Amino acid sequence: MKKIILLICCFSFQSVWAQQKQVTAIGFYNLENYYDTINDPNTDDDEFTPNGANAYSPAVFIKKIENLATVISQMGMDKTPDGISFLGVAEIENEFVLKTLCAHPLLKARNWKVVHFEGPDTRGVDCGFLYNPAKFKVLVAR
Repeated sequence: MKKIILLICCFSFQSVWAQQKQVTAIGFYNLENYYDTINDPNTDDDEFTPNGANAYSPAVFIKKIENLATVISQMGMDKTPDGISFLGVAEIENEFVLKTLCAHPLLKARNWKVVHFEGPDTRGVDCGFLYNPAKFKVLVAR
């Protein structure tokens, strides 16, 4: 009888512990030429302007944001109802495009913060990450 009670207690403890475990999903996404539409005189981003080779107009920029927000909002949802809490990104132009993405209605409620790293690429392509400040704290960003 003592063995049965001990087993039941062990299983109960394990069940409670398993229910209290928190899953934090993280991800990485290459945002592939996620530029704003403004010509930056310090970089070679002319093709990603309204008059450039890609005719990168405000409408194209808005559509890009919509597509990225749709995909990112679904990342990690199969593992946790909060989705991802940390997202590393590549091929972004600047901090503005990341903040614009975070402000999209599909992502805004996540209250993500942005860290942007200015890179040496002549096209102005940089890296960065988005994170949930309730789960992560940036100690140093260089």
